[in-house]
Amino acid sequence: MGSHENLATKEYYMRNWTFTIVLLVLLFAAVFAYTHSGGLDDNGGHTDSETGVYHIHRETNEDTTSETILPAIPYLVPDFTQDIAYKVIRIVDGDTVVISYEGVNTTVRLIGVDTPETRVPNNPEEEEHGKKASMFIQNLLQGESVYLRFDAQNTTDRYGRMLAYLYRAPDGLFVNLELVRQGYGLAYTQFPFEHIDLFRHYGERARLAEKGLWKDQTVGEEQVEEYDPADVNGDGVVNVLDLVTVANAMSNN
Repeated sequence: MGSHENLATKEYYMRNWTFTIVLLVLLFAAVFAYTHSGGLDDNGGHTDSETGVYHIHRETNEDTTSETILPAIPYLVPDFTQDIAYKVIRIVDGDTVVISYEGVNTTVRLIGVDTPETRVPNNPEEEEHGKKASMFIQNLLQGESVYLRFDAQNTTDRYGRMLAYLYRAPDGLFVNLELVRQGYGLAYTQFPFEHIDLFRHYGERARLAEKGLWKDQTVGEEQVEEYDPADVNGDGVVNVLDLVTVANAMSNN
């Protein structure tokens, strides 16, 4: 009788071990399938089980490709406890504002970012993108004040406009970078500046994530980088109106 009981006990444990092993195999297969070989989330992406990198699969006309979403890079926000906050008077366009600087209305061109123009003859699409960029910065700065930081290599442009980094008071939001980070402007890298690598990184990150104007894939560097510094009033052509704009800006300063 005892031998029969021992045999039944062994069979019982063997069945339980077999069940446990099968369950573990199925669980491992499910996890692997989600994290690597399919298992796409709502954004069409997943985490690579080998590298731990999250990436998105995007369908193209030719094949399926994957693009890695770049990680966020922390950056140092200056200490503004001893700074003066200057009132924002108005928004000129996506990358230019007027502030009250030491009691004088002063035009400031944001360093490191270039947004589509708001007035471009025969190019209503770019005009629309320019308006969206202008609206974005207006939402950031309307009724606000800003702290200023300057770049040793870029203090004024050829027309006497102030070049600066703007930080919103009192939260310290880096306005120049935010335009690039949210996809409403390109990193303007034709000239060197202090934060150029940071701007390039966040510009590429915005493109991969299709933020802001990158949602419309017709927005590209070939459109925005056609910025001509001589076209001061942003109407798409260099003419006498630009000279008038410069003269008015200089008289205000």
